[in-house]
Amino acid sequence: MLVEKIRRKSDFSPEFLQLKLPGIERLGCDRPLVLLDIGGLRTAENAEILRRCTHLILISRDPSEFEPWQRFAATEGCSTIAHFHSHLVKQPDGSLDNYQRSQVQLGQSPASGQLYNLSREGDAVTYAAAIAQIADWLRETQ
Repeated sequence: MLVEKIRRKSDFSPEFLQLKLPGIERLGCDRPLVLLDIGGLRTAENAEILRRCTHLILISRDPSEFEPWQRFAATEGCSTIAHFHSHLVKQPDGSLDNYQRSQVQLGQSPASGQLYNLSREGDAVTYAAAIAQIADWLRETQ
């Protein structure tokens, strides 16, 4: 399995897109499943990326964003197979609440669920089982 992590917190430059779009296309030819994080903005650059994708999984803290993203992706020929509402749940002292457990419903279309405390600062205990379920579901459905 191939996993590549690229973290950019800025706009895509034309040079970045010219460099990365062919790579996305090649990965799609070589791998049965490629996951990309395109960020949270509906931009022309993200439309270019979605044109090279077949399916979309949405993760957002704002469920009102699901429908606009589904329309945006569909315009580029990309169908939404899942949407997950992301929540940060904190203790009174401000630390993440590790007692919450994420829940996913994978038997419907699109799949959905609640993902708790997806944070680089916290422990994966709140979402690890749900992410494993999603990974198994993705392997089974491809």
